[in-house]
Amino acid sequence: MLDAIVAWLPTELAVLVLVLGIAGLVWLVLNRGRDERFAGQVPGLEPVDADAARERLPVVGLPPAAVDFVPQAGIRPAEWGVLLTEKVTVAHITATIVDLAVRGHLRLERIEHPRRLRRAHVDWVIHRATASAATDEPVEYERTLIATLLRSAESVRASSLSEGFVGSLVPVRRRLYERMSEREWFVAQPDQARAAWVRRGRWVLGLGLIAALVLLILGPWWPIALAVAGVGLGMALAARWMPARTAKGHASKVRAEGFALYLRTAEVNQISTEERLGVFSRYLPFAIVLGAATHWSSVFGDSVAAGLATGGGLDWLSVADVGLHGIDLIPSLAGDLVSGLSSGISDAVGGMAGLGDGGVTDGFDVALDGLSNVLDGLDFLP
Repeated sequence: MLDAIVAWLPTELAVLVLVLGIAGLVWLVLNRGRDERFAGQVPGLEPVDADAARERLPVVGLPPAAVDFVPQAGIRPAEWGVLLTEKVTVAHITATIVDLAVRGHLRLERIEHPRRLRRAHVDWVIHRATASAATDEPVEYERTLIATLLRSAESVRASSLSEGFVGSLVPVRRRLYERMSEREWFVAQPDQARAAWVRRGRWVLGLGLIAALVLLILGPWWPIALAVAGVGLGMALAARWMPARTAKGHASKVRAEGFALYLRTAEVNQISTEERLGVFSRYLPFAIVLGAATHWSSVFGDSVAAGLATGGGLDWLSVADVGLHGIDLIPSLAGDLVSGLSSGISDAVGGMAGLGDGGVTDGFDVALDGLSNVLDGLDFLP
């Protein structure tokens, strides 16, 4: 009888440890990883009182974002991108390049290389603009990106970015995360919050596996240690949900979601003819990070085609043979621009892993990404 109990007890205790561990992780995600909001405040607005009451967001029942027709003052597109995704991606770097061009710090040129019996190869050239063209001063991560892209050259092709580009992007990524702290949008920097939980999970996983190996030799209690290792793996996987936005960050997130609604539904007849090219240019970088670039480009087709053909109102952008391509080019222009710049950056950094959070967790993060993506696919694709 005693032998039967001893044989049964380790497995039951292991199941108990695993269930309690998973329950604890769910509680942590729902509490430590849940955003804050200002209590009793209209979503998207910040109260005048800096000490206004705050509360955790409800798990369900959030009101939909209202359409916002202008971006929040002083916000850069990439900053909103990181606020929404909680990480720096190639799309955010691409949007920053376009935004810098619109503001006069860079100039973008679309070129084609004819190929016999094949479709011409499209490439994008990033030029350094003259100092007099700039309309403002770039912030630190933007200055770092310009220096990373051009170094001492006056121009560079997106397709020619070298593999060493990934190392140069690390300071850009770090300074962009630091902007999140300056904005007070997160309880802790997203990269640091994830890295902390990955480290804890890695230690628990490692200790659990070592204990399981030792107990496998010494007795029947190894399932408990294996369950502890499973909890450690769960901690590392849960790291992606641990960055939590402050009430201030949540308010700005609501503004970003509202502006995204506008970009996805805007019609050109809502904007006066004189303002169309300016509005198109200013908001295109936001459309890139908010997933509305194709619609935004297509609705401004006539205006953009005319501006490219005459050279008026689009000083930051030039397209070879626009008169030949005509209006047919415009619907795909934003997608072409994004894919061209992003492909060059992605090839240089060796994929999205090149923009990881850095430090001792990078290798572990890469291994977890595959499993995390499978779990994501069970529900929805981001």
